[in-house]
Amino acid sequence: MISRTTLAESVASALRHAILDGAYLCGERLVELSIAQEMNVSQNTARDALRLLEQDGLVVKRARLGTYVRDYSPDEVIEIYALWAAVEDLALGWAAERITSDQIVDLNQLLHEFRDHARVDTRFQLHAVLAGAAGRTRTGELLNQLYNQVRLLENLRPPRSSTQKNEQLAVYTALVYAISARNADRAREVLYTHLIAEGETLAAFVEAGDTARA
Repeated sequence: MISRTTLAESVASALRHAILDGAYLCGERLVELSIAQEMNVSQNTARDALRLLEQDGLVVKRARLGTYVRDYSPDEVIEIYALWAAVEDLALGWAAERITSDQIVDLNQLLHEFRDHARVDTRFQLHAVLAGAAGRTRTGELLNQLYNQVRLLENLRPPRSSTQKNEQLAVYTALVYAISARNADRAREVLYTHLIAEGETLAAFVEAGDTARA
């Protein structure tokens, strides 16, 4: 028999993927009964799953109102991207020292995929390889938490123009080349500047209400 805890973890995993893929947007309510019916589980299991997502920081519970996908203020957007930039800056120093030949191959393969499709999940797979190359468990855990929050925020961003996609590709191309050459300073410079600018741009969208959900 599958335990309620295991079921809750499975439901939470499915909801996590749905939220990060944009099926639910920031500020959207998650109804326990609907989740239970859609996933053929009890309401108690659905409630436990939502608690797990609350621990992840992906949802918030509002007294007498229910559970909602977490929403962000412009200042919070800037803060999250600044934290991401700072932790990546630290991790890139270790990654430049420790990255293996196989990881460099993986980065170049992901860069090729990103060039062809510019998919958000490919971008974060690339970041995950860099985090793995750093070889620091706590830093990797922190980055994973930040990736989830940033992926959620990315769902608010209006579709990028061709020019913006090309600019982003240029950043990641320069980043992969720098890390492949073990040039930590160049890798840090490229990514830090990009992430800070990304945060400021998205914060401006949020403040103006000019987001993908508007």
